[in-house]
Amino acid sequence: MREADVHEALAALKCACSSKSELRYQLAAAVVLNIWIEDERRLGFVGRKKFYAFKQRVGALVQWAANARLEGVRIWAETGPKEPILYIRIDDVDFSFQGIPGANTFVEAGDNALTWSGVRLKPIAPIVFAWARALRTAASS
Repeated sequence: MREADVHEALAALKCACSSKSELRYQLAAAVVLNIWIEDERRLGFVGRKKFYAFKQRVGALVQWAANARLEGVRIWAETGPKEPILYIRIDDVDFSFQGIPGANTFVEAGDNALTWSGVRLKPIAPIVFAWARALRTAASS
């Protein structure tokens, strides 16, 4: 994980969200932070766990998206072993997160007919982030 991506991801999650492309970009940023924190903790930096605070921002983004009813965006959650797993599908790409505040509301309210695609984004987080950045740039020009 490039340090520049981590810094950009932190900055991205501080921005306002007002479109599907911005939502995709910020969720991709959250994936980058998720994998960075896991990598850091594996290296022995257990204090990095406090960085999981970004998940509150993900909860707010998802609530905004649910209220905005964006075309091509579907939200649902499934009960997990410890806590619900929250899924956000944006144009056939599934973002998934655990430990998101408010995820419980999407277990019952979500579209239970949806099934996770099975594609894990963490292993390709830098690629997903670059893709989301490119789509965001294209949407704003």
